[in-house]
Amino acid sequence: MKINSIETSYDLEKARLIVECPAEELDALIALIPKVDKEADYEITIKKKRKGRSPDANSYYWSLIGRLSAVLRQSKEEVHNIILARYGVDWVGDDGKLTYVMMADDDRYLAMTEQHFRPTSRLKFSIREQKNYRWYILLKPSHLYDTGEFSHLLDGLIDECHEVGIQTENREYIEELKRTWKN
Repeated sequence: MKINSIETSYDLEKARLIVECPAEELDALIALIPKVDKEADYEITIKKKRKGRSPDANSYYWSLIGRLSAVLRQSKEEVHNIILARYGVDWVGDDGKLTYVMMADDDRYLAMTEQHFRPTSRLKFSIREQKNYRWYILLKPSHLYDTGEFSHLLDGLIDECHEVGIQTENREYIEELKRTWKN
């Protein structure tokens, strides 16, 4: 959403906030205003929109995932989840807290495609089931990463590729990809 200007005015009993936006943005701005409860306190946050990752960077990421999965003899989903677990971003809820999930202590989380997790060191043994369970942290889906988060993920993947002898594009090319992500 584009904002042209923000003005404030005050008197002894009230304050006014005037937000000027392009006409085509008005419906989006109005949709942000819920039914206002005059007794409630509100918290308003305005953030500068960040550019998402470029299609070229996304394609390059998945080509490296494919090459690494071939070397490791694991599926692309498993390798993607390993990379996310090592270099990904924890999902922070609206309440500012991480989301923890308890699941069986095995590697089934690596095959998941809808949600991604980072295993923690916290275990719980079920006496009834005679089985270990592990706490996992829910990760932010990579398609929601901003450019800095995706850059860190890609750098980690490149390091992992180098460790097993996979050649990657030169640093100049990779830095050029990153420059196209910046605002």
